[in-house]
Amino acid sequence: MFDIIKFIKDWETLLSGILSGALAGILTYLGVMLTLKKQAKSEYPKKLVTIDEMIDTVHKFRWRLSDFELFLIKIKESKENHDLENLINNFYLDSNFNSDELLSKAAFVDKETYQIVLHYGKCTPNEMKLFGYGVVWKGKIDIDHVINSCRGYTDELLVLMDKLGVRAQYYLDRI
Repeated sequence: MFDIIKFIKDWETLLSGILSGALAGILTYLGVMLTLKKQAKSEYPKKLVTIDEMIDTVHKFRWRLSDFELFLIKIKESKENHDLENLINNFYLDSNFNSDELLSKAAFVDKETYQIVLHYGKCTPNEMKLFGYGVVWKGKIDIDHVINSCRGYTDELLVLMDKLGVRAQYYLDRI
């Protein structure tokens, strides 16, 4: 009879050890998840500020590009002879648009924002973006192609701004 009581007490000890270990594991898991969720949520305001800075950067460059497009249209209508390649290079030098900085900010926010900037921006506003193929015709730059490229890139930047706005709303909804 003594062996049966000892056997039952051993099983009680074993089961209580297993149950308390499982309960402690579940509570630890819930505590870690709650802490991570709260920590991530505390990052949301910083992410919102970063997205706002990105939208502002894209917005300024978009308006600068629109002004440049209008400038090119005036040049075309005036039929004056300008060094178009030099004008385009100076435009990029003066624009202060840094696509690498935009991508690093997007990477800070999250993977989806990074993918949006990478997809819509192809945000390297260099000569190839405006010139593309077939711009040089009979030894000179085709101003119509550059104007159309400015217009197309301006539209791309508008879509990028809209997508960034959606990401900002995502974080606003979670605060």
